[in-house]
Amino acid sequence: MLDDAHAGIEEVRDAFTIRLPFKSDLAQRIRKLLEGPLRAWMPGIWTGVVREDLAALLEVPYWIWRPLVPDVRELLADHAKDDQLKFVWGHLRDRLEFCRCIVGGEGIEITPDVPPVEAVRAFEEAKHRLFMSATLADDSALVRELGCAEDAAAAPVEPVSDAGVGERMVLVPTLIDKTLTREWLMTWCANMATKAKRAVVVLCPSKAMANEWAKHGAKAVAGEDVDQTVIGLRDGTIKMAAFANRYDGVDLPDDACRVLVIDGMPFGESMTTRHDATIPGRPSASQNRLVHRIEQGMGRAVRSHVDYAVVVLAGPDLASFMSRGEVLTLFNPATRAQLDLARRLADISLAETASGGPEVAFTNLALACIKRDQSWKDFYDAEVRQVAKGKRPINKELIKLAAMERTAAKLALHDPQGACDLICQNTRPPLVNDDRALGWYLQLAASYQFSANEAKALKLQAGAHAKNHRVFAPPRGTAVRPADPGRVEVPAAILRWYAGFENPNGAVAAVQALRARLSFGASYVTFERAVAELAEVVGAAGSQPESDFGEGPDDLWLWPDVSLVIECKNEEAGTTLPKKHSGQLHDSLKWFKDSYPTRTPTPVIVARASTGHEKAHFPHGTRVITPKKLEEFVDAVEKFVAALAKRPPAQWKPNEVAQLAAQTGVASENFVGKYTVALE
Repeated sequence: MLDDAHAGIEEVRDAFTIRLPFKSDLAQRIRKLLEGPLRAWMPGIWTGVVREDLAALLEVPYWIWRPLVPDVRELLADHAKDDQLKFVWGHLRDRLEFCRCIVGGEGIEITPDVPPVEAVRAFEEAKHRLFMSATLADDSALVRELGCAEDAAAAPVEPVSDAGVGERMVLVPTLIDKTLTREWLMTWCANMATKAKRAVVVLCPSKAMANEWAKHGAKAVAGEDVDQTVIGLRDGTIKMAAFANRYDGVDLPDDACRVLVIDGMPFGESMTTRHDATIPGRPSASQNRLVHRIEQGMGRAVRSHVDYAVVVLAGPDLASFMSRGEVLTLFNPATRAQLDLARRLADISLAETASGGPEVAFTNLALACIKRDQSWKDFYDAEVRQVAKGKRPINKELIKLAAMERTAAKLALHDPQGACDLICQNTRPPLVNDDRALGWYLQLAASYQFSANEAKALKLQAGAHAKNHRVFAPPRGTAVRPADPGRVEVPAAILRWYAGFENPNGAVAAVQALRARLSFGASYVTFERAVAELAEVVGAAGSQPESDFGEGPDDLWLWPDVSLVIECKNEEAGTTLPKKHSGQLHDSLKWFKDSYPTRTPTPVIVARASTGHEKAHFPHGTRVITPKKLEEFVDAVEKFVAALAKRPPAQWKPNEVAQLAAQTGVASENFVGKYTVALE
């Protein structure tokens, strides 16, 4: 019997994962094996790995990994009795060829894509298996990750109503007003703990973030301190605590927690999970895992049907994530009802803002729950508890795909070509209609085929990359050139981005989250990704060619009539731009002209300095986005999106969006002249 199967998935995956921090000699020796081919394949990201940049993450392509497996296996076998290997090595030693290897600034992870739970005899031979979960909306995860039978996942046993679910008032400060910042929330929580004498618990994704709460009076908790802190919260001796990366296994019933804060995106510690968050199209992957962790966290404070708590989702990144329609469908029905209520509460709060400001409105809402206001209780009962629970839709297509992935993973051990064929035959429409998902499945098929026919595998990989530029860029010589997005109308592109948010204020939160990542003090990996995402907000097709193809500029923005070839040098601290940057920009322009012969590019460099070194010869017409100009542009984008959010997407006409873009200064024709300066 697997209780809390959502948490069990992560525990099981951990049991089949080798983690090697770079401080270990073993990790250093494996890194030396990988250095030559990975530096040649993705030089930019590999530089971040060498510098131990925590944002730098790189999955080793199968055509590099597979030939090195004999050497890696020998190194690992020599350390089989080490703590990080002794319980894992027996499961992976004969499967290394088909394992994934993630290399990052902190170390190396080696893990199978599908956990081989059949290798655990007691589990495999059990006559009956019972999977229990209150937070698992995606049944295919049980099939893919834990080997649940396909027919069982398609017909789960469910309660007839959610009447037994406790009461959670979910508040999202960023959706109420952007002035309700994380810093404001810290002060508010401190007052709630010290003056109102209500226990406040904060769940943070890292120890560093938990320590920031300690400055406001919270007890920062990690590791062995957890149990004692829970005791203190239950007996009332502790009124405010911040737990680092602890979203399950902590039960805080009744007065042990009346205000629960989930502080930012719960990415966790796994490099694989963080890497997968950047790859769209992966089934049962990062979005699902994030949803599971959020639901796990939300459940810490409400442990029975008579329990109640205020749950605060803090930070623009989390608010933006929770506002996306595709994400909300992944939550279980009870949580979705509470999140829907949260959006309505935000509207109610906004209506009350005029009479006392957003801080007062937020506080009044929270106190209505905490002080057991009868009107709030009646409202919650009517909106959540008394609503008849409909039959939860079962996505049988996803379940079938998950079963296919598990079958292919087992088949590959003795028939890799058969595994490839199985995937190719079962990932056609209508099962797979999304190009990004198809790209991911084609890569999976190619990884199996590589063991049978290397040339055909790399040809298949080129096709995968054409569908999804975030999967492996094929070795040079097999890569396909990027497709021109064509003349997609800018207002239509903006409205498509905006329509992805169930709550219009989620779009505002998304821009606030981007602003934080567009700091010149951020790592170049974080910065370049944020630049690509910012393009979408203003209707441009944004991409990262160097990351996607292994060549080209750091970022590329394409509007119908404007093309920006962008090199990001946010970490460059000098007063002039060195010669090496001019060479990179020349190379990027050549790549662009080869890839888009009908377009005219504008070379752009993002940097603190706007003067080139005397020996540097930058391309003619090079423009510079300085910190001041970038801030001005993000300010304009924020004004544009704030105005956009005053109406839902369906109420905007394309010509109105175009006029608004021009008025706020974010139209494509304004960009070069308004937000760049000429290189001196």
